[in-house]
Amino acid sequence: MQVTTTQADLLPHISTEQGVPQAATMEVPTSATVAQEAGSGSYTFFGFLEVDYSLSISPPQIKVDLFINALGQKIRIAGVDLNPNHPTAKIGGSALGFKAEVELSFDFNTYILTIKATGCAPFVGCKTGSTTIHL
Repeated sequence: MQVTTTQADLLPHISTEQGVPQAATMEVPTSATVAQEAGSGSYTFFGFLEVDYSLSISPPQIKVDLFINALGQKIRIAGVDLNPNHPTAKIGGSALGFKAEVELSFDFNTYILTIKATGCAPFVGCKTGSTTIHL
């Protein structure tokens, strides 16, 4: 996964919550981690943006939830169910002063989930990256 970093706000259409903790500092890793079990798992971008997914065969759909995992808290900010009639979506939101947005696409023929992520952390800036997951 190639990660791009910028100080520019890549998500100006998503507002952050008021009252960002003043002591909020964070190192944002440039690598992502993945954990997966038989059709479900999670993928973490930039150290704070977590995408959880779960595949169901009957009816065919993949449930995706987006979390901000920072400052000792894990907060769900968005979720979507993808199915053969609606295999793509863009979801996002903010929590704890962090902003995140993902573009999702699932190929129901090959069982490949594609995730394009953008995340913005207070005082650090924004990062973009993408990955494909073979379920």
